[in-house]
Amino acid sequence: MSFYIFDFGPASSKLQEYADINGKIPEAGDDWEDFNWPHNLARSFADKDNGPQLWQEFIQEANRKINRAMQVLEDLKEESPLQ
Repeated sequence: MSFYIFDFGPASSKLQEYADINGKIPEAGDDWEDFNWPHNLARSFADKDNGPQLWQEFIQEANRKINRAMQVLEDLKEESPLQ
């Protein structure tokens, strides 16, 4: 499963570097081939020697950023005067 950058509203800027051209952000279990990456990033992920490790590191960092962005959204929701 993946997220879209617009799912994160005001926290989306923290995730931009992990989104593909269409705004999809990968999660653990996703394959890099299922995303529309810029050519240089796709080439890095496709590399037979370093690509799999690079993809796993990318996913791990994206997941950390997703969790932080979700916390930011939750904090904003709690601070909202509309509650």
